[in-house]
Amino acid sequence: MEMTIKEKLLDVFNGKEGMMFRSHEIKDAVISRFPDTNKTSILPADYCYNKTNKGNLLVFPLPLFEYQQDGMYKYLGQNFEYSGDVFWKREKIGEWNKGNYTQTRDIYDEEC
Repeated sequence: MEMTIKEKLLDVFNGKEGMMFRSHEIKDAVISRFPDTNKTSILPADYCYNKTNKGNLLVFPLPLFEYQQDGMYKYLGQNFEYSGDVFWKREKIGEWNKGNYTQTRDIYDEEC
């Protein structure tokens, strides 16, 4: 069975908790270990505690990273007891409290 992108990210970044990476570094690390992976399918923003996209909410939570300013991602790992707001298109739509997610705004009926 082929590994999912999330499984590949976990394999590559396990043990690197707290480290910062740029999007291209995340993609390059996955491709280095799993060369048959389609680079365009590795979207670090889809695996963030603090940001999401509308489609991602259907399978949320998938988080592994915390988006930082200037395009940096901090690797936190799976099941991190994250606390903070979740944004979609720069608007708050939910929040984490010690690893528990609560959606505070329904965006399913809004335009992407």
